[in-house]
Amino acid sequence: METGGTLELKKVRLISPLKGQASLFDEVVDIYVENGEIKEIERTSGNPRAIALPGFIDLHVHFPQLDIMGLKSDTLLYWLRELVFKHEAKLSDEKFAEDLAKRFLKALIENGTTTAMVFSSIHQRATDILFREASKSQLILFIGKTMMDANSPSYLSETTSNSIKESVELLERWNGFQGKLFYAFTPRFALSCTEELMRETGRLARSYNVFIQSHVSENRDEVREVKRIFKRDYIQLLDEVGLLWEKTVLAHGIHLNEGEAQLLAERKVSIAHCPDSNFFLRSGRFPYSLMREAGVRFGLGSDVGAGTSLYMPYHAKVMIYTQVPEGGGGAEISLEEAFRKFTLDSAEILGLDHLVGSVELGKRGDLVLYFPDKLGRGSTRDILSRLIFRAPEIKPDMVIVNGVPLFQTSQAPEALKRIN
Repeated sequence: METGGTLELKKVRLISPLKGQASLFDEVVDIYVENGEIKEIERTSGNPRAIALPGFIDLHVHFPQLDIMGLKSDTLLYWLRELVFKHEAKLSDEKFAEDLAKRFLKALIENGTTTAMVFSSIHQRATDILFREASKSQLILFIGKTMMDANSPSYLSETTSNSIKESVELLERWNGFQGKLFYAFTPRFALSCTEELMRETGRLARSYNVFIQSHVSENRDEVREVKRIFKRDYIQLLDEVGLLWEKTVLAHGIHLNEGEAQLLAERKVSIAHCPDSNFFLRSGRFPYSLMREAGVRFGLGSDVGAGTSLYMPYHAKVMIYTQVPEGGGGAEISLEEAFRKFTLDSAEILGLDHLVGSVELGKRGDLVLYFPDKLGRGSTRDILSRLIFRAPEIKPDMVIVNGVPLFQTSQAPEALKRIN
C-alpha cells in the first residue's frame, strides 16, 4: 500500500453521506489526514473557509475517447463504426497512448474524480501505459483492456486466445498494485465478442475474483442484433455464458424488462447509469423506477466520449432532467439520492465503501473543496442544488487524493495547511 499525504483542513463545511445512514452529514469541522487516512473529524464553529465533499466516483468512462468527447454523430452502432473505432485504433501508437493517458488522468483529477472504472482500448501496451501513469496519480482505478474478437473492423480486432492471454498478463501485472489499481475484464459488448470469449471471461473473473465491465441493452438496434446473432435475449445470453455475477458492472441497461431487471438483482449485477451519453446518442431513457423497485444497484457513469463531460455533478443533473416524470413515467430523484449516485452508492458497488465514497474516520483522504462563494452558505439542499444544477459552470477549487493535493486553483483555500 502506497503511503498517502498528511494534511490538516481547518474550519471546512463537510457535506457527506455516511455509511449505513440515510441522512447526510453537514457540519463545520476540522479534518486531519495522516498518511492518506482520515484520523480526526472534529466539530468546530464559525464561518467555513471551504465546502468539502467526498471524492467523486465515475462508474463508467472510456480512456481512449477523451478527444472525441462532444463530437456529434448518429446513434450507437453508426457512431462506433464511423468515429469511435477509428479513433481507438490510434492507441496502437505508444507515444499517443502515453500523452492521452496523462491528459486523461489529469482531467479526471481536475473534475474531482478520485475513483473510476475505466475502459481502455484493445491494445495491451496502451493499457499497460495507462496503468503505469495511473500508478503515479494516487487515484483508485479499475482498468481493463477492451476485448473484441468478433464483428469488429480488421484494424481493431484480435483472436480469442490473444484477447484472453493479454488480459490475464495485465491482470497478473497490475491487479491490486499499491492497493489502488485493479484489473477488470472488459468484453466490450456481446456484438464484439464470441461466446467462447465471454464464457472464458466469466470463468477467469471468478477464478481471479476480479470485476467484469461491459455494456448491455444500450440501443434497440444493438438488442435486435444480439437476438439475431445469438438467438437469445441479451440478458439471457450474458447469464448463460457466465458474465452475470456480483462483480459485474454493466453500462446502460436502458431496454430491459421487469424479468431481466429481477435477474440482474438476483445475480447481484450492478448498472452504470450514463444519462448524458444516453441522451447524446438518442439511445433512450434509463428505467430508473424499474431498477429501483427490482433492487438493482446502480451508480453514475460519465461514459466519456459519448458523455460530454467528466464532471460527475453534471451527470447527476442530466439524470434528474431525463427522469422528469410528467407524461413519461420517469422517476422522482431527490438531490440527496443524486449525490449518493456518484459517491457512496458507487463505492458500495465497487466494494470500496470502507475506503471511499464518504468522508469518515478511517477512510482515504479523498476530498473535493469549493470556496463558499461558489456554492453559497444555505441549507444542505441549497448547496447540493447549486453543485448539481449549476454544473459544469461551478468546478472544484481543490482536489485532494489520498491526502495529497493534486489540483488547486490559483486562489487555493486558506483551509489547507500542509504539515509535511
